[in-house]
Amino acid sequence: MKSSYSNNNARRLVILGLFIALIIIQSWVPFLGFITIGPIAMTIIPITVILSTLWLGTRDGMILGLVFGLNSLARAWLIGNPIERMIFTSPLVSVLPRILMPLLLGLCIKYILDRFSDSTKGAVAGFIGSILNTILVLGAIGIFKPTEYIGAIDGANVSQLWPILWGIVTANGIPEAILATIITPIIFIGVNRSRR
Repeated sequence: MKSSYSNNNARRLVILGLFIALIIIQSWVPFLGFITIGPIAMTIIPITVILSTLWLGTRDGMILGLVFGLNSLARAWLIGNPIERMIFTSPLVSVLPRILMPLLLGLCIKYILDRFSDSTKGAVAGFIGSILNTILVLGAIGIFKPTEYIGAIDGANVSQLWPILWGIVTANGIPEAILATIITPIIFIGVNRSRR
């Protein structure tokens, strides 16, 4: 019994380590974690966090969310443009939402999605996780850095903050969520089959 637990724990740590390495690579290698198509800039790192939450559970998903957030924070300090430095150098914007996303997603999986097939579970988790990431990050900007954000937009005032943020949810968040809805179940099903 103890040997089985040790094996499972070792396996979990190996998978967690692989996910951490993947997020670090996606964060720093151009076009692996952030894809720009015309005016749309899509972040695909949340898909890695979503998959880790599906496979390893909420706690490990939150660890991966923390790694994602810390890398976002480091990127903002080291290579961010002036707007990113003003906004994403705050852990309340770059780190906190990335930890909350797998927490909320884990609750959805536990209480709603566990009864569905792998394909449905993967697709819905992909959509929910991606949308949560977008809404939580933009919400954190609106709550913790409204003046800095609106000050970076020419001719905008504070009363326009939330309409602008919701516009970004539509322009960037929806395409990201659609991409996550397609990619997450493909990887989730494929790996589940290979594990069986």
